Amino acid sequence: MTTEEGVLSVVLTQSIAPEQTVIIDPLSERQRICFDNISSEQTELTLSFKRSTGIWRDGFIHLYQISLSGQGSETGEGTLELTDPDEILEACQLTDLRYRHSALGEVFVVTGANPTVSIPLSEIKTDSSLQLCIELSAPYSLDYAIAQDGFIREENDYISQIRDLEYELLTLKKYKTVSE
Repeated sequence: MTTEEGVLSVVLTQSIAPEQTVIIDPLSERQRICFDNISSEQTELTLSFKRSTGIWRDGFIHLYQISLSGQGSETGEGTLELTDPDEILEACQLTDLRYRHSALGEVFVVTGANPTVSIPLSEIKTDSSLQLCIELSAPYSLDYAIAQDGFIREENDYISQIRDLEYELLTLKKYKTVSE
């Protein structure tokens, strides 16, 4: 992220409470952000990914985990545990985000100006307030993905060359042993 792109944040929108905002650390590969004091009386939570400029350019994020648990729960058990992209896709409604498997892993590509994840809470039955935690990466530009993909291809070419040379060396050693 460059300075021109502005501050990145995740905004939690609730139907019966004010919005909460957490700033994403642009230098952290993997980070956990949490929202507290979420009312269990609502039917849906919406997470919006925002820039201070209000405009997203093309890019992607990694969503590793989404968990919802009772506030101050000492057991650590979650009311909702989505621990991989397939579970997130199945349980949540995505807007302006598309899931892709790539050389960089499981990514959610930003496809529009207002990327959001809606989390249904209809199955949640508790009287206590809730805490929502999301484990994610800082957003990356598609330029980064293209460059990274180029490095991966180059590295794979080097590995292939090394394997070919190792095979050739082994063949020469066998030939030398047979001819002696």
